[in-house]
Amino acid sequence: MSMKYLIFSEQDLEKLLNELKGIVKPVFRRYKNVEILAEGDNAILGKYKSIIFLISDSETLLIPIAKFEIALKTVDKGESFANGKYRVGEVIEIETEFDKELFYDLLPALFSEIAITRAILRDCFLTQSHITEKVSKVKDLIKKEAKNLESYAIELAKERDAFFIVYSNFVAKVDEAEASIASARFFVEKLGGFIKEELAKLENSAKFAKKFAEECERVLREVENKFNMIYLQIEMERRREEFEIGKKTSAITAAAVVIEFVAVAYYSLKIWESYLPIEKLPKILSFSLLMTFTFSVVFLTEAIGSYLKEKKLKKLFLSSAILASMLALMIILPLYYQAVAEL
Repeated sequence: MSMKYLIFSEQDLEKLLNELKGIVKPVFRRYKNVEILAEGDNAILGKYKSIIFLISDSETLLIPIAKFEIALKTVDKGESFANGKYRVGEVIEIETEFDKELFYDLLPALFSEIAITRAILRDCFLTQSHITEKVSKVKDLIKKEAKNLESYAIELAKERDAFFIVYSNFVAKVDEAEASIASARFFVEKLGGFIKEELAKLENSAKFAKKFAEECERVLREVENKFNMIYLQIEMERRREEFEIGKKTSAITAAAVVIEFVAVAYYSLKIWESYLPIEKLPKILSFSLLMTFTFSVVFLTEAIGSYLKEKKLKKLFLSSAILASMLALMIILPLYYQAVAEL
């Protein structure tokens, strides 16, 4: 006696029902892990998670995702499992008594998980070459010498983002495969090690895919390290430029202050000479008054700027008071010394 377990996706259910029309009739019977949807004399149609399985002694026109064939026969040299003996080949030979739970529940569930895992891992390995190309591009770009850091950062970010998308999809598939392997392991262990060789193959393939994902993750870390270096270089360059601008600004500001000081001193002296008898003052006193007045004007200019920026009144009041005092002395002292000279 032999049986074929044909595994299909859930989207194939309607096509299968059309093909099996007249061969199976709808039933609603549930086992612990699977649900039987329809059955006939030589065919049973069931569902496990999002997988549709057909147990039959013949093929279908619709191509399945996977196919497992078992034969009930005496097994001379084989492996033991909970229900008897088995030997894995193109046909899985099983020596056991017929049991509905085994053949209609546990085996369909196990074969479905194996089929799911194989399909996921197949997708992983098909996309691996594409990911390898992305990895090569990113690695080459990391080694590339940048003439313009900002343009280089944009180019690297673009390649990093494209690589991260395919990497994330790959990792998601690997995680999905590992979850399916865990479910398959549950059924293998429940059956006492039945087709544990197939499980070992899937685990090895998943380990290889996991290792590849870890290598990709290392490349991503290299990219992030490169970005940190680029940002540090850009920041250093920006600060250097700011420092140079600051030096130039300071020089310009100092020059402006000197020009302002000279201009204020010159025009203040001319105005002072025009209206007051400063020739009556001692030279050292008139010079001191003029210099102090000039300094107070410059100081007041800076205080006004600080007030407009930071709203600091104390500095403004102090500079205004000093300027007013100097202005008063520049008026009073010449008049006083003139009066003394006339006596």
